Amino acid sequence: MKPDVIEGTPTNMLAQKYIEHVKKLVERHLTNHFQIPKYTSTIPYISLIDTFGNTFYEIQRDALIAYLEEIDKEFRNSLNRTKKYHVKKNENRSLTTRFGNIRFKRTVYVHRGTGNTYIHVDRSLGLVKYDLYDPDVKSLLLEYATEYGDARAARIVTDLINKSSNHSIHISRQFVRYVIITSKLSIPKVVIKKDVDILYVMADEKYIHTQGNSNTDIMAKHVVIFDGYHHTKDKRVELTSKHGLVHIGKGIVIKLLNYINSAYNVDKLKTVYVMGDGASWIKTLRENLSFGGNETIYALDKFHFKQALRHISPNEDLMDILKNYILNDYIKEFNIVIESLIQTNQHREETLNKKRYYLLNHKKAIQHTYNHRLSCCMESQISHNIADLFSSRPKGYSPKSLMKRLDLRMLFKNKINIRELYFNNLHSNVTIDLNKSSFDILIFDITREEVFHNLLHLNFITK
Repeated sequence: MKPDVIEGTPTNMLAQKYIEHVKKLVERHLTNHFQIPKYTSTIPYISLIDTFGNTFYEIQRDALIAYLEEIDKEFRNSLNRTKKYHVKKNENRSLTTRFGNIRFKRTVYVHRGTGNTYIHVDRSLGLVKYDLYDPDVKSLLLEYATEYGDARAARIVTDLINKSSNHSIHISRQFVRYVIITSKLSIPKVVIKKDVDILYVMADEKYIHTQGNSNTDIMAKHVVIFDGYHHTKDKRVELTSKHGLVHIGKGIVIKLLNYINSAYNVDKLKTVYVMGDGASWIKTLRENLSFGGNETIYALDKFHFKQALRHISPNEDLMDILKNYILNDYIKEFNIVIESLIQTNQHREETLNKKRYYLLNHKKAIQHTYNHRLSCCMESQISHNIADLFSSRPKGYSPKSLMKRLDLRMLFKNKINIRELYFNNLHSNVTIDLNKSSFDILIFDITREEVFHNLLHLNFITK
């Protein structure tokens, strides 16, 4: 249901009216409350900072209250309001914002046709009934939880609010979980397709331990797509147009194909490289990345190649010899060395044979890595993107919420503004465009003129 449009007052007049009101509010605060400590050579600097901070936070709270009450007043006095709604009662509402707790008056209406209760301020600004925290605070919790985890997000936002007011609030980890579970975030879509000759796909998996799951780990499949390498000013190598995907169980192929088809003109592709550790599901990706005119090549990443060599022998010289045997197809010589090692290290026979067959089964993929001069950094990607947050908190997540948390993590790692996405989908399922330089923070399916109040509110609280 769309919020009702305020009629009768042009938005530019309303804006000017509110600006004048805030100017008077600021002047009154500065006159009555802003007492700068008298300067002395021993003036306590912290007192000066506290004076500035407390005064301006109070101005922000009062300005926000005035704005909310002005919305209520304008709707109450708007043309044709009485045709649809009659006043039921006036009541106060308390709300925690990033500036601290506020308490404002608003009108409760009853729809003349349906008898349903309607509160214009709550509906038009997306304030959920009975919520103690405004959408801005909830969006901050969501953003910080995606980067740092639930407990730390709760501490960060709690400290932010408590430093802004004399109140002492405490946000629990459980509330952060509630915000995550109830948030509606669409996956942004790409609207500008790129023309590239080569596309790179890296893949790996991470097992995540969960709660209430019979001590069973859940495998998260992680894929990173990019279309080239470039050197930064400090001579680091970065991946061009890097984009990460993650999924539990079946479905990673569909996600991958959907992204590639939306982000690239596949008919322009000549080569698609798939890189990984040799897992069967990664090899299967290659079979799905043939778009008609391109070649698909699977390559084993150097990390797992060298790791297997090191498991055979830590001796650097012997590792180089075995490496050259694999790269140059000297399989007979390779097997002779392995058999010799088994004869002298019979207690390691199982390990040596396991690594021997691993390298021989992936011989062609290893050769592709070196012949095509490929570099795969998937180990560091899965470490930063998945392990940093999920492996550091064992048994911290339920199977039910894990997929949503993983998607949120990927949005963050793909440099999507979580807060703006949260506002965008607060009362809408609209999918935003990934290529836009800034997101549209419209949160209702109505025109820009009609949501002047909403935009002003969001700009006010996000600056």
